[in-house]
Amino acid sequence: MASSAAKARTDLVILSEPASWDQWFEDTKASVPSQMWKYFDPDSDTALIEPVEPEMPVDEPAPAGHEPPQVRNARISQNQRLEDLYFKRFQVFKEYERKWDKFHDIKVKLRERIQSTVAPQKKATLRSIYSVRQWLTALRDTTALPVETIRLNIQLEYKRQMGNTHLDWPSGSPTIWLAKWEELLNRAERYEENLPTWLRDVCLVWEQVPDLVAFFSNVKQSIRKGTTAEYTSAEISSSIHFYWEHRKQRLTLKPVNKPKVTRLAFTAQGPTLNGEEAPDASVTSEATEGAASEKPKTPSKKKRKNQNNDSDRTKNRRKRDPCTSCGGLSYNFNKCYLALGKESNLITNKAREKFKVNMKAASFRKQVNDFKKTLQSESNAQSESIADK
Repeated sequence: MASSAAKARTDLVILSEPASWDQWFEDTKASVPSQMWKYFDPDSDTALIEPVEPEMPVDEPAPAGHEPPQVRNARISQNQRLEDLYFKRFQVFKEYERKWDKFHDIKVKLRERIQSTVAPQKKATLRSIYSVRQWLTALRDTTALPVETIRLNIQLEYKRQMGNTHLDWPSGSPTIWLAKWEELLNRAERYEENLPTWLRDVCLVWEQVPDLVAFFSNVKQSIRKGTTAEYTSAEISSSIHFYWEHRKQRLTLKPVNKPKVTRLAFTAQGPTLNGEEAPDASVTSEATEGAASEKPKTPSKKKRKNQNNDSDRTKNRRKRDPCTSCGGLSYNFNKCYLALGKESNLITNKAREKFKVNMKAASFRKQVNDFKKTLQSESNAQSESIADK
């Protein structure tokens, strides 16, 4: 804990020269809650007065002797109204007192922070009889540059910042550029330096980056229409960061554990082109793992020649003996997926059209229906035998 506190102290900006005033002032302002800063701001005259507790009212005593009922009721009502008014004022006082206590705690911490972040040669201006606002005013008058000089520096820094056009994303990230850009805009607003073309300028800097073309095209269209209220500096920075993160995610997406596509792995997903059924899944998975683990070997020249000859003979045979139901690469409809009533993404449109034409013939349609009935009866018989066991 002590080391982290020491590190935090070393990271504080020390006010020693005009160049450090802006950063020191921003850090000091950031250390105070935004709703309480107006009581310390050197450019404001808002003050918080210490609350005073209201006095409790004293009930009007009853007069000596006889008191008419109307007078007595009026006296009791008046005492009750005064008591109610006191409790309301007391509630307001307690709320104001809590705010005053918070203000006092912040004031003590702020005085300690200013004393610890001001160079020794400037501590003479921090007289104990002065308030925090008087301290900040004195430090500004003795340290900060004249307002005209600061405005001129802002203009020069802004021109340097917006002088380069990005054709692609920066090598690191756009964070540094955007932080500097937002800081310049905040300083310009604080010193009332007008930058009327800041939105058009940021378009010129980033509009040629491929991922930002569409976004800045919409921005420029809003500029032409005069509807730019929704585009603040924070919104522009957030949008650029969003597209930058999206690009990083897109570039880092890589397939994980991508299986190696082999002939056996392909046949495990459905029927082959010749209409044959897929092999058993367990055998296929083992064969796939073995094929993925082994390094592929290049076949010899003689073996490649034999493979080419076998392939030619297979093609010729398939052309000579097509499937009788769909014209595919099988020999009969007993193994044809269309005849069996199954679906597969490997069935070509040409085979489907051929099968539809064949089904118009009554003899072929009867042959297919009889075959399906046979398969159904065999399936029922097998189910009954399993149930008997």
